[in-house]
Amino acid sequence: MEWQEQWDRVLLGLRRVEQIYAGREGGSAEAVYDLYSFFLHAYHLRDWLAADPATGLSSTAIDAAIQASTVLGICGDFANHVKHVVLTRKPWRDAQTGVTRQNVVVRPATVGSQNVGSASHSWTITSEEQEYDALELAKNVVRAWEELLKGHDLL
Repeated sequence: MEWQEQWDRVLLGLRRVEQIYAGREGGSAEAVYDLYSFFLHAYHLRDWLAADPATGLSSTAIDAAIQASTVLGICGDFANHVKHVVLTRKPWRDAQTGVTRQNVVVRPATVGSQNVGSASHSWTITSEEQEYDALELAKNVVRAWEELLKGHDLL
């Protein structure tokens, strides 16, 4: 498998988070699942890039890029927190990185229509006592990976 497969999952995840913010069918459990999936896939792009010899990137070089990037470090800490609950390795930024607020706006179906209602969700992720809107953070994570990939002529 090639790293581009994981990159496609990252981009799909971003589109889903954008849809969640705009409003879509489904409840909070599905929305949280897609939010967590985005950050897990975005962080694990690291492993896919290092494992694919065609990238020419070592895990050391990728880790240095993550360490140098605030948003990639937050992404890594959030993904590891979601996956492991308690971090057992040194965090990139803050072991307490996580969702500190969720907002939901429910739009019920119109009376008499065949449509179902929708809900839009938004989250605040806190790391190092700084608050980040989850969608903006996700977009910035994708931009940071794009910069790294373009810098190595992979995009």
